Amino acid sequence: MKKTLMAAGMLCAASLAVSGIFAAEINPLEATEWELTSFEGKALTGATVKFGTGKVFGSFCNSLSTTYSLSGDQILAGPMATTLMYCNTPLMDAESKFDLSNAKYQLMTGNQLELTTASGSKYLWSKKTTPTVGMANPASVNCEKNGGKHEIVKDKNGNESGVCTLSDGTKCDEWAYYRGECPAKVTTQEQKIHKILDDHFAKHADKFPTAKEKTAVIEMLKTTFTNLMKEVNATLKAQYQEMVTILGNYKVK
Repeated sequence: MKKTLMAAGMLCAASLAVSGIFAAEINPLEATEWELTSFEGKALTGATVKFGTGKVFGSFCNSLSTTYSLSGDQILAGPMATTLMYCNTPLMDAESKFDLSNAKYQLMTGNQLELTTASGSKYLWSKKTTPTVGMANPASVNCEKNGGKHEIVKDKNGNESGVCTLSDGTKCDEWAYYRGECPAKVTTQEQKIHKILDDHFAKHADKFPTAKEKTAVIEMLKTTFTNLMKEVNATLKAQYQEMVTILGNYKVK
């Protein structure tokens, strides 16, 4: 009888230990896509966020992504990678404050998720139940947002992958385009900004007659964005850093 009780006790302890291990590995946020319903207590829609295995993807005005892990009710996230698009002020404001570094989460009744950033900004999300056709992930969303055509293709072995066809006919792997690796060295956003600079210099040729004057303007803009990076959150810092890179790639004519 004594041996039976000891065996039962050991089995119970082992079961609890195993349960604890598996419980620790469960990520309550993983594999669920959430739709924004309010920001700072005011109704706001048009954004989504999805937590994957070690990586989180978001879509506001821009497509966002970063690495993350959980520690209790806290989110430990890395620097945010983002595209550079602009839209209506409320959504842009919500995006600029969406910093998951040391943010806290709370799962609520009614399939809702509350995220609170370290600076106190609150986002309320509802579980997305019906995925949008053709918008399966942030990479495909980014493709469509930038005027590309997204499609799923199969290789000779039957493996599927997403391809983004740009307006000029260039075909990019969806994730390479999302990361800015395709087209090589020049992104759609970079082309737009370079065209704006070309048009500005052409319109005001009397003020910028030589390459020297144009270069001075570019350097001034780079310095401005570099200084701004010291005073903003991680999301805007990444955007300003990309702007500095784009300006650095501009060829003065």
